[in-house]
Amino acid sequence: MGDVTFTAQTKFENAMRLELNQNKPLLASRAMERDCAGAEKKKLENLISQAQMKKKTARNTDVEYDQTGWDGIWIAKPDTDYLATEVDNDDKLVTEVDLEGGELMNHSAAYNRAWDDAFLAGFFGDLITGKSGTVLNPFPSGNVVDAAVGDSGASATGMNVKKIKRARRILAGNYVDMQQQFYLAIGSEQVENLFDEIEATNQDYKQLGVRLSPDGKHLLGMLGFEFIEMELGNPLLYSTDLTVNASSERLNPYWSADGMVMGVWEKIFTSVDPLPGRHHNHQVYTRTVVAASRTDQSRCGYIENVEA
Repeated sequence: MGDVTFTAQTKFENAMRLELNQNKPLLASRAMERDCAGAEKKKLENLISQAQMKKKTARNTDVEYDQTGWDGIWIAKPDTDYLATEVDNDDKLVTEVDLEGGELMNHSAAYNRAWDDAFLAGFFGDLITGKSGTVLNPFPSGNVVDAAVGDSGASATGMNVKKIKRARRILAGNYVDMQQQFYLAIGSEQVENLFDEIEATNQDYKQLGVRLSPDGKHLLGMLGFEFIEMELGNPLLYSTDLTVNASSERLNPYWSADGMVMGVWEKIFTSVDPLPGRHHNHQVYTRTVVAASRTDQSRCGYIENVEA
């Protein structure tokens, strides 16, 4: 039994790692990664206040000194995410652990959702700063694109090109490096909204950088944003409630490539173990410990959109 378990565990772990290399989380894969093992709370980076050069306007004058301001960005260890499933020996899956089918796909999909869930929790949650990581900073309201931005500007509406232009303007106005890749997470309804807009689909508007997939099924991006299509209302996400405001409007996140970081305490752990009390069936177990954070208050925002 031990040899069978070891073989099953090795096959499952190798297959999981291969699967996760090929199919990554949709949101978390667009963030930086930092190793946070060994600490309940980890400082991600030091922030240094901006400084301005002074003008020497006369001869033989004293030097004027500035005091550099220091701050820290912190991330706290989260709860563990895990999935445990039971494989019945009668299904004859023990030695192969159904590597090409249900068990592998089930664990891989749950793992990817856990990482995207952590991304959303960190994206919308408080930014932890201070010398010892005790200052909580809520999401910056100035980075929110109002639901009423659009052709009429009078009432809340769904996704439109003007909202994406406003998101770009906010990032540029925050002095975000415009050479960075920008990302925008949108669902099927926002894609439908944009397909109804001439600017988003007509080749006469090439200056907006509109990109469509060759088969025309996907709107890939525009205005420097790469679109990430996923349903933020997926009930399998713990953080789905964070993507809706009190007015039931969808909050579609946008960020720069350096705007989000994933802190990793344990990237992946897998185990296949016998269950004597269950007729020596096998437990298939996958675990990860990961959290996310904005890197500062300038590189992340969201667009409010009405959904039907």
